[in-house]
Amino acid sequence: MIESVSPNNGKIFASCSSATDYEISETLARLSSGTSRLTADLNLRREVLDTALKALDRSREVLIAQIQQEVGKTLAEAEDEIPYGLSFLKVAVDLVNNHQFQFRQNKRIISEVPRGVGLLIAPYNDPLAGLIRKIAPCLAAGAAAIVKPSEFGIQCALKLKYIFSDAGLDNYISILPIAEHDRTAKLLANNEIGTVSFTGSTHVGLSLAAKAGAAGKSFVGEFGGTNPFILMEDADLDYAIPDLITRKIKAAGQACSAFNIIFAATSIVDEVTERIISALSSVTFGPGDCAVQMGPVRTLSATKRLATVGNQLVAEGGTLLYQSEGECSGAFTVPPSLYKVPSAGLLSSTEVFGPLAGICAFNDLAKLKTTLAYNRQPLVLYVYGQNSANIDELIGGLQYGSIGINTTAVQGPDVPTGGFGESGIGREGGKWGMREFLTTINRIKV
Repeated sequence: MIESVSPNNGKIFASCSSATDYEISETLARLSSGTSRLTADLNLRREVLDTALKALDRSREVLIAQIQQEVGKTLAEAEDEIPYGLSFLKVAVDLVNNHQFQFRQNKRIISEVPRGVGLLIAPYNDPLAGLIRKIAPCLAAGAAAIVKPSEFGIQCALKLKYIFSDAGLDNYISILPIAEHDRTAKLLANNEIGTVSFTGSTHVGLSLAAKAGAAGKSFVGEFGGTNPFILMEDADLDYAIPDLITRKIKAAGQACSAFNIIFAATSIVDEVTERIISALSSVTFGPGDCAVQMGPVRTLSATKRLATVGNQLVAEGGTLLYQSEGECSGAFTVPPSLYKVPSAGLLSSTEVFGPLAGICAFNDLAKLKTTLAYNRQPLVLYVYGQNSANIDELIGGLQYGSIGINTTAVQGPDVPTGGFGESGIGREGGKWGMREFLTTINRIKV
C-alpha cells in the first residue's frame, strides 16, 4: 500500500495499491499493440497528442488542487504546471508535423522508428509537467508510454491517469503506481520496453542505467545537478539578485536546475550578501495552501537531510549568515538559508535540492574556471556580468548541459536539457528528446 502524506500538514490524505504483475503484463501487451499503430500512422500520433492536450486543458482545476495538496506547491506554481505541461504536447505535435521520419537516399529508404514501448520514470517535484515532458516526446516518436510516477507524486499521477483514460487513451498511455524496486527492475527488462527515461537522483539513475544496459535498452536520464551561480564584478545586481532569489525559492529549491552555490567577485561579495539577505527576509514561506511565496519540501526526511547539510557546511569552515523565520509554520517547512563558505567543498559534490545555498568569494577567473570544471554534476551554470569577453573566457570549454548568461530561463519544451558526467545521460526537450526514443531501419532494394 502506498500512503500519500501531505507536506503541508504531515497527514495521510490518500492511499493506493501498487500495480499487480497481471496489471503490468496486461498493460504492456496493450501498449505494445498501441505502439505498432502509432509507428505506422502519423495521423494517429497527431490525434492522440491532440486528445491528450485537450483533456489536460479541460482538467486544470482538479489538477491544480491536487498538486498543492500532494507536493505543497504554491498556488502560482501549481497553476504554472498546466501551461508548462501543455507546451510539451504542443511541441510534440509540431515535431510530428515537421520531422522527416523517413527519407530516400538513392535506392535506400531510411526510417526512424521507436525501439518499443517507453518506460517513463518520473519525479515528484513537477508531479504533472514532469510526466507530460516525458509522455509527449515518447508519443511523438511513435511509442506508447508506460509511466511509473514517484510515490511522492502518485495521487497527481493517478488523477492524470483517469483523465487520459476517460479521453480514450488507454492504448497509448498508462500510468501505474509501482512502489517495489524489484518490480520496476523486472518491468525495465521486459521485451516490450524499448527506451527507459528517468529523472531523479544520480545514485538511482546510474543504477537504472546499468540495468537498462544489461537488458539491451536505450536509456536517457536527467540526474542531480550541483549548479553554480556566478556573479561577475560588473553584474547588474538590480537584475541578477531577483533572478537568483526566484530561481532558489521556486518549488522550495527542489529542482535539478536550482543552484547550490553562489560565486561572487570579491569586490561585490559583501553587497551581494546584503542584498540576498534583504531579499530572503521578505520571502514568506509555509504550507503551499497558505498565501506564501515558497512552500514546504516534500518529505520529513528532506527536512532532516537539509539540516545535516547545514551542519556539514559549518564543519567545513562555513558560517550561517541568514536563516529566515516563517510566519506560517507547516509540517515540512524549511526556512531559506544562506551560508558563507570558504570553497565549493560539499556543495560541488552534493545536490542540495532545497532552499539552502552557499556563497563564496572569488578573485581569479582561472581558478574559478578550474573549480567549475571539476564539478561532478555539471547540469546548469548561471553567469551574470556585462563583459562578454570575460564571460566567454570563463565558460569556454566547460561542459554544462545548459548555460544561462544573465538569465535563469534555460529550460523549455523545444530545447535540449540534460547534463554531463554524473548529472545525466542523453537529452530531453525538442527533437533531441524525441530522438532518444527512436532508432533507424535502413532498407535497400537492388
